[in-house]
Amino acid sequence: MVSTTRADGITWLPPEWADWSFPDPEVITDELKKEFTDEQRAKAWDDASGAVKTYHNELVEQWQKAMDSLLVYAGLFSAVLTAFNVQSYQLLQPGPTDPTLAVLQQISSQLNSFTVNPSFINSTQPARSPDQLLPPFQADVSVIWINTLWFVSLVCSLASASIALIVKQWLFEESKGLSGTSRETARLRQYRLNSLIKWHVGVIVLVPSVLLQVALFLFLAGLLILLWTIHVTVAAVVTVFIGALFVFVLVITILPVFKLDCCYRSPQAYGIFVLSRLIWTAPPRVYTGVAQISCIHLPLALL
Repeated sequence: MVSTTRADGITWLPPEWADWSFPDPEVITDELKKEFTDEQRAKAWDDASGAVKTYHNELVEQWQKAMDSLLVYAGLFSAVLTAFNVQSYQLLQPGPTDPTLAVLQQISSQLNSFTVNPSFINSTQPARSPDQLLPPFQADVSVIWINTLWFVSLVCSLASASIALIVKQWLFEESKGLSGTSRETARLRQYRLNSLIKWHVGVIVLVPSVLLQVALFLFLAGLLILLWTIHVTVAAVVTVFIGALFVFVLVITILPVFKLDCCYRSPQAYGIFVLSRLIWTAPPRVYTGVAQISCIHLPLALL
């Protein structure tokens, strides 16, 4: 669709709306004073009910499909994370000790401490248990960071799946009892649609995908720390690819905030836009097309 530039600089309106202006109050008053026949009222109800039904069903179906895709990805990602965490958390615990080695260390210490006199042999090294001979265990800083990042990533992934399941339950309850196009069904459908908008369900739908993105980058950060402690060459190569991915995601996330015609719209971009509104003193440009839910109202002629 070709966009049209208006005097206020907005370029997202379609061409047929280029000359649109708000109608005069007198025209609106005359329209409201008109009398409608039963046939016209019935037709208006059918048209309004069909429009609301189409919009409502498409919106719910779109959210259902999004949650289904997120659940599949979150399940696979959580399985991968669990495999890594099972191996990494063991590094936070002391390894199994060999009692024979501890006893040999005790014997060696006592032999070194012997003093020989003509009448006796004395040792200044007291006998200790194997636990006392071993130094206290302390995990490396890198191990602590790896486990912190990976376990937080796992929590984010599971939280994403949990929120997606909750949203699917909401949508299931929201769609119950809405078959048909009668007036009562149309009113109920409009009532539930208004409820979705009022309680910002469209914003909550964006949360699972953001959590999965956060979980992915936390996992990659922990993976880099692990590789840099093992092999420099492997770590350097992997760092290049992860850095390229991070730059790509950062660019496509920031661009929609400053370019109205940019189609790289995502929940992350919407979050940055909201933050920019909180930080900048000047009013930012209108960010269109992200998480917008228009409300369809029944015509006044039906009342």
